[in-house]
Amino acid sequence: MRILCIDVGRGTQDILLYDSGKRMENCSSLIIPSRGLVLENAFRRALAAGKTPLFWGLNMGGFPIFKHAQDFLRQGGRILATPSAAKTFNDDLQHLQQKGIELVSTREAEKLKKSPHIEALETKDIDLETLAAVLEQLGEGERIDGFAVAVQDHGQAPPALSDREFRFTQHRRLLAASGQISDFAFSREQLPPVFTRMKAVAASLPADKPLLLMDTGWAAILGALEDPVVSTTRRKLVLNAGNAHTLAALLEGESILGMW
Repeated sequence: MRILCIDVGRGTQDILLYDSGKRMENCSSLIIPSRGLVLENAFRRALAAGKTPLFWGLNMGGFPIFKHAQDFLRQGGRILATPSAAKTFNDDLQHLQQKGIELVSTREAEKLKKSPHIEALETKDIDLETLAAVLEQLGEGERIDGFAVAVQDHGQAPPALSDREFRFTQHRRLLAASGQISDFAFSREQLPPVFTRMKAVAASLPADKPLLLMDTGWAAILGALEDPVVSTTRRKLVLNAGNAHTLAALLEGESILGMW
């Protein structure tokens, strides 16, 4: 069994091709720039070349693209985006239009891509085609039996709530069910509609392959339980300190007693 495991962070993607026929330490692993960072660099190159950026594709993690996009818009620049790609920056499309982003339909985008004055930038957290090519160059072949992907998903927050508040609202809802870490892991079929970034990841991967999705914070906490010392401790406080977020959980075994 070969499972492609991907943790999508702010600046990097941490990748493990788990192969049950190998010892864990012999499985291929990669640390590469996140798609957000790749697109940020492509966005900067487009501006330097005097081209109009056109974002098209799926909802994905948008840091740090939108920060620099706003600076560009304030200077009178043009940015085009399809509605689904625009949600990378903000779920409120009306707000984005007020900021200066011009929304175009998918059909319009297909026509605009052919213009020499347009730089088409595809938004997606997982670029499977590129990853498969890299793994093949490493001698891994093309067979992948399933996927496990972790992303930080705030969901589509209503106007009255910030993304961060809405994210923890969803976490509290999941905790109320049974309080098990396993409640934060979803198959493609079980994925709640509110987790829009995870749904976009699912849409970018083959529908005929098993897929497990999880929030990055809880995935890191679950992974910490594999430590030989931590695994023998019944009650523990586990902390995931990321580049842009921190999540802590008080655990009794794998039951969540509290989170911060």
